[in-house]
Amino acid sequence: MRKYFFITSKLIFTILFINNIEAQSDIKKDDLYETFDKIVGVEVSGLYNGIQYNNEYIVLDEKHQFLETDEFLEGFIGYDGQDYYGTYMKYDLFYDEIIVRPQNSSSGLAFKIIKSLVDEFSLNSKRFINIKALNSKTNEPFGYCELLSETEFFNLYKKYKKKPAKKARSGKIFYEFNQSSTYYLKYGNEYNPVTTRNDLISIFPDYKSVIKDYYKGYRQLLKSDQDTFIKLLIARLNELEQLKTA
Repeated sequence: MRKYFFITSKLIFTILFINNIEAQSDIKKDDLYETFDKIVGVEVSGLYNGIQYNNEYIVLDEKHQFLETDEFLEGFIGYDGQDYYGTYMKYDLFYDEIIVRPQNSSSGLAFKIIKSLVDEFSLNSKRFINIKALNSKTNEPFGYCELLSETEFFNLYKKYKKKPAKKARSGKIFYEFNQSSTYYLKYGNEYNPVTTRNDLISIFPDYKSVIKDYYKGYRQLLKSDQDTFIKLLIARLNELEQLKTA
């Protein structure tokens, strides 16, 4: 009986809240959702129904398995058809899992959310898509990939990965996680690796000379900022595809 009353009360509150929102047309949609989460409490929304998370690795020199930081940061998650703003979260690159912490928790309580229910998330100005298509090499879903660019013909993604190396110090075992990444290009319904020049040439043999010239002309950019390098090259290939279909 209590559960039924709680859901009914929440539904009534939601209706009243939405009616009030519709009267405030000058407020941005994202701000409205964020305000709703703060008033209702994101804890009652179903986001924290995953598995309790405990990190088993003791690391050296801050070489942890998470994206950029092992601290919880505020981010956005599209989860089970709902949008959650201001969620405290971090991204475990070794397990390819999202870890969330209830806003009012100070006891270290955290949850690994159900991956199949995640559509996308944003963290530290990076947007990630949960690609559920199978990787032809591993026969497993690609999982979380950063969306670097969207063009008329292509979507460019970056897949992060960290692997542990076991270290011994003072008779104890520690771990260092080393990061690597792979770029993928969605072309039609296929996700193709495009981390190397030969990867690109194999997909676009007609543009072989263009790709080679680009690698020769922008070597310094490739060394200093590989993300920008590949995004500019994909933008150029998109232009060529547009000319072909014009």
